[in-house]
Amino acid sequence: MNELIMEKKKTSILIIILFTLCLFYSGCLTFIVLKNNMPINNKENSNDKTEEKDDKKEPEEKPNIYSETDYIRKTEVNLEEKSCKNTLIKANIENGNIIISDETKEIILNTKNAKYLYKTSYQICTNVILFFITNDGKLYKITNPNELIKDRNIKTGNILEMSDIYGLKFEYSSIERLSTKDDIITEFLGEYNASDQDVDTYGLMNDEIIVLDFYNNKKSFNYRDDIFH
Repeated sequence: MNELIMEKKKTSILIIILFTLCLFYSGCLTFIVLKNNMPINNKENSNDKTEEKDDKKEPEEKPNIYSETDYIRKTEVNLEEKSCKNTLIKANIENGNIIISDETKEIILNTKNAKYLYKTSYQICTNVILFFITNDGKLYKITNPNELIKDRNIKTGNILEMSDIYGLKFEYSSIERLSTKDDIITEFLGEYNASDQDVDTYGLMNDEIIVLDFYNNKKSFNYRDDIFH
């Protein structure tokens, strides 16, 4: 009798174990099926994300058609020739700053990261414009920087911040950033001076500074509009 009871207990335990194993095995199969289906969905999502990234990718770098001889990489220029008022006014880059000097006076424009200079002028001694490119790819225009050293309120050795030129509102001098926040300007290529035949519908002749950007795109920035007479 006891043996019969023991046999029934063993049979019951075996049934419970088999039932548990069956449930576990069924759960595993479900997990395996789900897991096998997941990569398909993930792959689709991955493709979607790739497509989204492609829409926001950086501009492609174009082949560079320019050579080293095309670049204008000056770090020193004459703002006024000695023939103007018997005084030579120079600008040069030193430790990232622009030094403006004549024979008796020197002032520092604290640009911090100036790399190259380019100068143009309407006449030899007037309407001087100094352009400079910074190491972080910005392009600036300083109108009549030679007038800064002539200002009696600016003493030799004075250090001017760029914000000083903005804020002090000098009568003849000003500073302006020509490049946009997205531009990365790397080289000067020269300038374009409008001829009499290039007058637009408003009677203006446009002068442009020509530069190269990080992606080897040639860019032009208008720096002066002259009324045609």
